[in-house]
Amino acid sequence: MEYRSYEGRTRKEAIDRMFDEAIRENRLNETQLLRVTSREVRRWFGLKKDTVWVAVASIQNRALRKGMKTCSADTLAAVKTMASEQPSPSRLGTTNTHIKEQALQVIAEKSAVVLQNASETTSASLAGGELLTKVNQLEMEISSLQSFIKKELSSLREGLVNHHMSEEYEKESEIVRDAEIAKNNLMWLEEFLRERDFDTVVIHDIVEHIKNLKSDVLLDKNQILFEAKSFLLSHLKKQEISLDNYSFGNNILFVGPTGVGKTVTLVKLAAHLAAMRQKKMRFISIDRYKVGADPQLAKYAEILKAPFYEIKTKDQFFELMHQKHDYYYTFIDTAGKSPRDTITFQELADWLKQCNVPFDIHLVVSSTTKPRDLAFTVESYSVLSFHHVLATKLDETLYYGSLLSMLYRCQLPLSFITNGQEVPKDFEIANLESLVNDALK
Repeated sequence: MEYRSYEGRTRKEAIDRMFDEAIRENRLNETQLLRVTSREVRRWFGLKKDTVWVAVASIQNRALRKGMKTCSADTLAAVKTMASEQPSPSRLGTTNTHIKEQALQVIAEKSAVVLQNASETTSASLAGGELLTKVNQLEMEISSLQSFIKKELSSLREGLVNHHMSEEYEKESEIVRDAEIAKNNLMWLEEFLRERDFDTVVIHDIVEHIKNLKSDVLLDKNQILFEAKSFLLSHLKKQEISLDNYSFGNNILFVGPTGVGKTVTLVKLAAHLAAMRQKKMRFISIDRYKVGADPQLAKYAEILKAPFYEIKTKDQFFELMHQKHDYYYTFIDTAGKSPRDTITFQELADWLKQCNVPFDIHLVVSSTTKPRDLAFTVESYSVLSFHHVLATKLDETLYYGSLLSMLYRCQLPLSFITNGQEVPKDFEIANLESLVNDALK
């Protein structure tokens, strides 16, 4: 009797090496698997620890196996091959490795029992009919083992396929579920923006932008709002303005509809640009339709100790703008007109063009105005080629979507904002980031 051991990284690999050598040396009938054990070994100077499986086999003397006719190498090789069959890992993945190893362990133990019976039968040197009976019995056991292996492998394959299908179904269900959440979140975003007075064009552009982002963004409303803010800030025109060193001109002219607070806002700007910095200034009111001087602007000019001029004709305006003077700033107020009065706007535009003097023109609008009305105002006053938009009455509205929508569509910078009636308080340089954050709270 001879004993040999075979090592492998797995239990199956150790057993396979035993069978491979037995087939190669044509002694499969004389080889019997005794036991399979595992042990740990350290490699790379003790830095790496591996598990090694060892299969121990006994090899009978060939003379004792002469009577064996049916337990051929081909039959046992077929058993070994069937025991090693597994479904393709590329199709079913590696999530069921533990299940497969258990099945193979059971198969190997069954094979060992059959081989043990063959060894006992042969070592007894049975003769005649008794030997034939034992051989037939051995063939039946091998046939039974084959049926067992087929059944176990079929069950294993079915289990792995079902598990794979279950995983795929779960993935598909998760995709469908995420898609439904994303759809609902986009609908929520549209309603959220609509409630905050954003117009349809801006809402459409924001939603289309969000749709093209990564899917995980669409599952989180906070992320959606963050991306909406980023989109708006990147598409609004920005302008650096300094009150200490205002660089857009000395002839500052305000235009806009009636009731938006042009006169008070003009005085606030004058107080910040001139009065607080000891700059000489003057005020001009262009109003061809009102009888008498503008009492509000005249009163403020008196308080600021600045001259006040009321203009009724184009010649008066030209004469005043071209006379020699030492005023650092000229603040010009205009009559409030309906956006429908395009003739008046065109007439004023002709005055400014023929005057041949540079003007820093601000379109003054109220942040409480509806989106469509703001868009109409911008379109009507565009003949005046204004350079900035100035927003008033931010303290009188909860939402700034209307104002931001107008800035988005006309692509003009917002210069200043007012949020109250106090002079010179309640006036500041526009901060777009702050406005967008407040608009999307």
